[in-house]
Amino acid sequence: MATKKCKHCYCDIDKRASKCPKCGSSQGAKHYSLGKLIVLLVFGFFIYSQFTEESGQESNQAASIPQITERHQAFKDRLMIDTHTIKDAMWSNPYLLKVGVIDDGTIRNGFASYVCTELNQQGFKGQGISVQVIDIVKLTQENSWVQLGVARCG
Repeated sequence: MATKKCKHCYCDIDKRASKCPKCGSSQGAKHYSLGKLIVLLVFGFFIYSQFTEESGQESNQAASIPQITERHQAFKDRLMIDTHTIKDAMWSNPYLLKVGVIDDGTIRNGFASYVCTELNQQGFKGQGISVQVIDIVKLTQENSWVQLGVARCG
């Protein structure tokens, strides 16, 4: 007969026994106390934090979130001066320029492509920038971002 040790009293019992004949302890799956579980979780979090912690200024800079630069702002300002169709513009992030125009009922994908051409000519080519043309009236009056056109710059 194959035997194993009782999980409670450690006497030899039949390997197939679900209860110990001596102490009556269940031989099912091992149960962990809440305290042991908490200790394991804390230890696991500690190990995880040691491997993911960034050290040194160079790694912080490399992992930092891209920022909207003065070059982004200068492009937006120049675009608004040169293009009277644009009523307002803003960079949502370094990869998304939102351009506000008055909705004339047309789809503005072509206008978004024009803005992409201007971006590419100003050295933003290959940076994964998108342009969204939005209805400035809906935004200012109803706080609703209605997209009239969109283009992904090359």
